Amino acid sequence: TGIHKRFTETPTWIVEGLATMFEARGVWDSQSHQTQKDRINRARLSDFQNYVQTGPEPGFLQRLIANDTFFQSDPTNAYATAWALSFYLSETRPRLYTTYLTRTANREMFTEYSDSMRVADFQAVFGIHGPWLESEFLKYMSLIK
Repeated sequence: TGIHKRFTETPTWIVEGLATMFEARGVWDSQSHQTQKDRINRARLSDFQNYVQTGPEPGFLQRLIANDTFFQSDPTNAYATAWALSFYLSETRPRLYTTYLTRTANREMFTEYSDSMRVADFQAVFGIHGPWLESEFLKYMSLIK
């Protein structure tokens, strides 16, 4: 499909965020299920809401974007956050999200994708970062029921 390539290092949050998005019937069967409610992965939303109630540390999104350590240290919350960020971007900035997926997929094969490069690519496409991104993201996700 061109979303990511086998020999290109793709951030785990992208791979797993997309995979968990497709667990919702409205994503893989949009003809029959056309509302946003149908595109919500209820299990991941519940996990994310529980995580947010515990108060994630400031900078948690930047760390998710920069590297994959969250998936090793706290897989449940990492998967939930990857789903939530993917959902947020696909719902609020679908064209930019597509551009970003294309950018990460078209990286040179067999090359390292450093933390700083990952953050730079994200910022280059979306033009948002740090506290503002987290604030907007959390505000949007708090409205999802």
